[in-house]
Amino acid sequence: MTLIIYDDTGMIFTQSTGFYQIPQGGVQFLEIEVPEGKRVAGVDVSATPHQVVLEDILPSEIEQLRLEMAQANTELFEMMLMLNGGGM
Repeated sequence: MTLIIYDDTGMIFTQSTGFYQIPQGGVQFLEIEVPEGKRVAGVDVSATPHQVVLEDILPSEIEQLRLEMAQANTELFEMMLMLNGGGM
């Protein structure tokens, strides 16, 4: 089975095959700008107007390794400064 979501003019917005949930009641929309480093986690429909729920995007494994390497390089540089009496 395939779920197709479309508007009153017949314009298709999304198609989903496989696992999906059938919309309950009317289909709503929000137009927002998602800030850098965030992703949409859901919509709080208990508030009026409805509010988007955002969450932080976790760094990828590669990005996490880059951050750890940068931190290690900083610590190494600081240790070298201390061993050299504070100056190079």
